[in-house]
Amino acid sequence: MRIQIGSIEVVPEGTISPYRVTGYCGKARSEALRKWFMGEPTPGLEFWYAPACGGARKLSGPEETDVDADQVEYMWGTGRR
Repeated sequence: MRIQIGSIEVVPEGTISPYRVTGYCGKARSEALRKWFMGEPTPGLEFWYAPACGGARKLSGPEETDVDADQVEYMWGTGRR
């Protein structure tokens, strides 16, 4: 199963459950996701699949998501493919 970007929570490193902390939102979340998808360092952050129905798990990398290079280009205008 590939994960949609809307179900990805950005939380501080060491989080036991993304449902118990306030994750990043707005511009901070967008910038963290951009770095993660582009392979840039994101020190102190973790990325979790956290659907509303429960069953969260930590993601090992962007390849687990349903976002490809064209979508990253569209969302963040990186100029890279």
